[in-house]
Amino acid sequence: MQSMLAPDDSFGKYKLRQEIGQGGTGVVYLADDTESDTPVALKVLAPGLTASAEYREQLATEARLCASIDSPYVVRILDAGDIDGSAYVAMEYVAGEDLRTGVTDWDFQRKIELITQIGRGLHTAHQKGLVHRDLKPENIKLTEEDIPKILDFGLAREVDTEKVDEYGNLEGTLYYLSPEQLSGQPIAPASDIFSFGVICYELFTGCRPFEGEYSASVIYSILHEDPPQPSTINPDLPPWVDAFVMKLLAKQPSDRFQSVREAVTFLQANKDTVAKPGEKWVKERQTATVVDLKNLSGDPNWEYFCEGFTEDVIRELSRRTNLVVTGQPATSYQRNIKET
Repeated sequence: MQSMLAPDDSFGKYKLRQEIGQGGTGVVYLADDTESDTPVALKVLAPGLTASAEYREQLATEARLCASIDSPYVVRILDAGDIDGSAYVAMEYVAGEDLRTGVTDWDFQRKIELITQIGRGLHTAHQKGLVHRDLKPENIKLTEEDIPKILDFGLAREVDTEKVDEYGNLEGTLYYLSPEQLSGQPIAPASDIFSFGVICYELFTGCRPFEGEYSASVIYSILHEDPPQPSTINPDLPPWVDAFVMKLLAKQPSDRFQSVREAVTFLQANKDTVAKPGEKWVKERQTATVVDLKNLSGDPNWEYFCEGFTEDVIRELSRRTNLVVTGQPATSYQRNIKET
């Protein structure tokens, strides 16, 4: 979209410095909040989005929810509203690079920590009932201390597969969209889990899992084809990475990790199992699935105990055996999301 504002323009209480980015949802400016004298990232949304009263209501609701997220890994929402018919969201300004350019030379353990931090931020938002819908490297910025911060929660809408540009971009980036988004199904946290898996695949291999010469072939690949296992591209990866990433990228939501928290638990349980420099992994490890401890007491206060017990079993089995251990597809984390 074309910028409607210029440097030094005023927009409500905000004084614009410069445009710093734009995409399908709007234009982002570096601006100063003249009341608090602090820099902010000010996103002025595309007029086509805010023409819908339903979307404006959704935006206001999700902006309030986003403002309540308390995570060091999610950009804080400072303000949202409408000025002269232009909807905007003011966010914490993060000056660093995005995930696309900022981590190319990071080693394995550093990437594990990065993925863990992104996962924790994503899970915190999911607990608030928020789904990102547009998770991709460009929507994750790195601070000067290399801490990841997720941008743009609640700003994406449903995907229209007719709106594909010459670069294969939809509302969100095509390569990171879940099968549910592409097939017009209801969107839940599982959709973000798939997109999270695409990011993890790319971090571990340097390649995207789903490619194609044309947008239609990329869509077909996401819907119907399994990507090569990460270790076939990067043989130095331990085999648990294959199990981790491929579970995130399962076509059916019920076959994925059922929360990002479950995925992070698996990651932390296995992170110290790495190949020695120059060593190639050739033997596959067996897998085991831990069945949830069910709360039969009828007392909801026991739910967190049951969740924690399952996590402990996964962690201890992973630590004490050579198994790749995961939770069962239908887990108690679904209940946790519904209750928030």
